[in-house]
Amino acid sequence: MMHLAAVIALFDNLTEAELTAWVARSWVSPAEAGGAPVFSEIDIARIRLIYDLHHTMAVPDDSLPLVLSLLDQVHTLRATLAALAEALQDQPPEIQAMVRNALEHRRP
Repeated sequence: MMHLAAVIALFDNLTEAELTAWVARSWVSPAEAGGAPVFSEIDIARIRLIYDLHHTMAVPDDSLPLVLSLLDQVHTLRATLAALAEALQDQPPEIQAMVRNALEHRRP
């Protein structure tokens, strides 16, 4: 877990006001310790994503909620598909073959 100042030090041109605004907008949801935000590795990865979108790719602030929502949906979908693939691996070979066959007939 990292405190605000340590996180800001990881990024060029990231200000405390900017990171605090991201937290206030719920784009990042750090835990709290002693009334101050503390950031996990996942929070820092999210900050890196937002930083890249905003600073490197110049995505405007008013578009970031939509972009983040879509990326969150893709992440959730990938996790669901990975869980489905893992569950399928636990099935007997004939069930796996039936599912593969059904998928081949449904692909666009």
